[in-house]
Amino acid sequence: MSRNRIFVAVFAAALAALLIWFLEPCGKATTPEEASQGGFLPSLKAKLKKKPAEPKPATEPAPAPAAPPSGPAAAVEQIDNTPPVNLTESEEVPNVAKCVIRNFPAEAKPHVKTATVTVRLNVDRFGKVREVKPTAVEFGQEVEEDLQPRMRKLFIEAGRRAFGTRPCPPHVVNGQNAGYVIIVPLLYTH
Repeated sequence: MSRNRIFVAVFAAALAALLIWFLEPCGKATTPEEASQGGFLPSLKAKLKKKPAEPKPATEPAPAPAAPPSGPAAAVEQIDNTPPVNLTESEEVPNVAKCVIRNFPAEAKPHVKTATVTVRLNVDRFGKVREVKPTAVEFGQEVEEDLQPRMRKLFIEAGRRAFGTRPCPPHVVNGQNAGYVIIVPLLYTH
């Protein structure tokens, strides 16, 4: 046999040994039913079996919706299809300052001291930012005319990226979370 064939045979044997080692059952069967099932991971299967739901009496009020799950079990993304509430100044506005990221554009620092970017923020009832749409950019002092378009683009992009990585607080209506749309002025200073 050549070296290549010996190497392939040893590699295949090692791979087969690893597969057998990793695919053996996690634990011993605890009941005769599990022992007769065979297959992979019988003890894990028993733990994951769904139990039948117990009927609830009709006199109990509906429970409040639970907070969205977090961590590895939250791999399934929850989607909110309800239309958002347009918030006005008369309603209590959620504190969106908790979900803003400071991101003054580095290229703009020599040319701009302060800028205000107005964005339209759309948040669903789970606190996920669905849309950030910059609507206006205003500079605190005069910016050279030839630099204005470039600075405007930089701050529009910064305003677009200011939300989205951190969850925003939901708007609560009658004890229920609701999505909302709000106009937010972002003040950039350095």
